Amino acid sequence: ALRLPRVGVASASRLLRGYVRPEQDDPIELAVRLPKGTGRVRAWADQRRVSHRVRRGHAVFTVPGVAGSTVDWALTWGPTD
Repeated sequence: ALRLPRVGVASASRLLRGYVRPEQDDPIELAVRLPKGTGRVRAWADQRRVSHRVRRGHAVFTVPGVAGSTVDWALTWGPTD
């Protein structure tokens, strides 16, 4: 896991997750590198499923950005998805 003041990321079995703390009010596009063999992926922002696309081995999705808040994100995959 990596935890910094403005961003963090961690991984577990069939899960990548993290957070961002924006400095301004704007949506943030994230591109997260997927491990090989993930299959079907679901993207989440603040515990809500969000649309995404997979491009060149990255899941690309947008999370809301509100200055001073923390936005949690996650990517899940596996048999339950």
